[in-house]
Amino acid sequence: MTTRVDSGEADPRLHTMAFMPDAIRLYERLGYRRVPEMDIDVAAYHGVGGEMLALAYRLDLTS
Repeated sequence: MTTRVDSGEADPRLHTMAFMPDAIRLYERLGYRRVPEMDIDVAAYHGVGGEMLALAYRLDLTS
C-alpha cells in the first residue's frame, strides 16, 4: 500500500491482482474504489511478454 500526502490529507492506495477475488471483495467492502488509470502492467514493467495487470484501488478519506 502507498500513501500520498497532499495538503495534510492521506490518500491510501493499493494494488492487487484479478486472480485474488477475496482480496478485491475485502478492499471494496472497506471502501476502496477502483482507479483504472493507476493500474500497472507488471509484465511490461519487468520486460516479459503478455499482460499482467496490477489493479489499483484508492480509499477516499475526504468523504
